[in-house]
Amino acid sequence: MKRILFLALSVLLILSGCDKTCEIVISSFNIRTSQAKDGANSWPNRKQIVLDFINESEISVIGLQEVTPEQYKFLSSNVLDYQMVGGGRLDGEKHGEATPILFDDERFKLLDHSMFWLSKAPQTPGSRAWESNMPINVTWVKLLEPQSGKRFYVFNTHFEPENAAVREKGSKLLLSQIGRIVKLDHCVLLGDFNCSPNTNLYQNITKNWQEVSPLKPVLEGFDKKGKNRFYTYNGFKTDKIKELQDYIFISSNIKAKAPKVHKIIKDDRFISDHFPISAKLKLTNRDNNYPQTPEKLSLPIIPP
Repeated sequence: MKRILFLALSVLLILSGCDKTCEIVISSFNIRTSQAKDGANSWPNRKQIVLDFINESEISVIGLQEVTPEQYKFLSSNVLDYQMVGGGRLDGEKHGEATPILFDDERFKLLDHSMFWLSKAPQTPGSRAWESNMPINVTWVKLLEPQSGKRFYVFNTHFEPENAAVREKGSKLLLSQIGRIVKLDHCVLLGDFNCSPNTNLYQNITKNWQEVSPLKPVLEGFDKKGKNRFYTYNGFKTDKIKELQDYIFISSNIKAKAPKVHKIIKDDRFISDHFPISAKLKLTNRDNNYPQTPEKLSLPIIPP
């Protein structure tokens, strides 16, 4: 399905003579660890639902969270039309939960990819700081769509639900790393941030960028009572779908439309304790007054 849609879009671009924009569908999805004892919603009962969502969707790029080695092996062996990038948080390879990024490898060319950790030594696999309960890693890719010539970065992470120091200092370190790697190129940040829009973590990402422009949330919309109309966390119960914890953030040179929460429940089984989210993104021209992004960064840059 993705290939058919991409070919149709390519034909339209050629006929219109337009090579200035790139439209993609991007998603963030916490698939829930396979190690949890969730009864009817345990991983063996959900894995086909997860796989079907990925393979049958129109998504171009997707960031996953809480992916155990068992889940990584299953998905990497069964997803169609995707390349999967990213390693475990304990060693950057096969140990610990991963935050991998999947992308359509026929449409996009992988220019670079790496990982870093939210710690005082970001380049050290498995490192942690500020009494964090677990290592928090970030997976990133730099992709090129040859058809339009557009390059863009995608970052994917998973914050722990508590520990104010980790959320405050970790979010600023995350922004520092992203700013150094991306400059002002096209940038998308995905993840389960375990926070609501009224938290410091969310405010840091959307308003506290210091020398660069803030990232914009895609899932932002309010009902008549002033409450956000997007909810992603369900806890495997329909009456708990009241929290927004998962986000897609974009740089100012990207336009978004059609934000969606995929509320998938099949045969009384939830796809996960978080519903996947998606949006259609349009990459516009970069502001050429700013420095060009380095062609390759094989390792994360350590902030001063």
